[in-house]
Amino acid sequence: MSAQVYVVEGADGTGKSTFIQRMARPGDRLIHNNASDHLLPGSLARHYRAQLLDALDFRDRGISTYIDRSFLSEVVYGRLYRGNPRVSLLQAHSLERFAARHGIVLLGMTADLSVRRDRIRERGEEWDRKQPFVGAFYSQHFGERARYWATADSTPAHES
Repeated sequence: MSAQVYVVEGADGTGKSTFIQRMARPGDRLIHNNASDHLLPGSLARHYRAQLLDALDFRDRGISTYIDRSFLSEVVYGRLYRGNPRVSLLQAHSLERFAARHGIVLLGMTADLSVRRDRIRERGEEWDRKQPFVGAFYSQHFGERARYWATADSTPAHES
């Protein structure tokens, strides 16, 4: 299997980290962006673009990179939790086109609401009233931008 760059997006509890843990091989790079990204100085869209460029450089050297959360998470969570995302929808669309031009795999993870809630609570985290909207925004985006996003529903994994 040749080296690849994967950006894995989705709401909390959709199985992003679990998917990456199961897919990554020894020597692959794992990047986990988180809720504190919005505190980084400068343009956050440029930060994520630079992260993708860095991953492409590693891919050219035969090393795969898995990015757990990126620009789309800032659009969704920034809008719902801070009212003002630091990556605009226009910037996110530009990054999607950049990914497509460079063969970066954009994977959108989904799961049923009840499964997401159970997973979040099993981790000891709080399920808040905005979580249903988070999942809905992601699903809507993945559907509207399907030419860029492959999607995977991890709900059946919870049932086994």
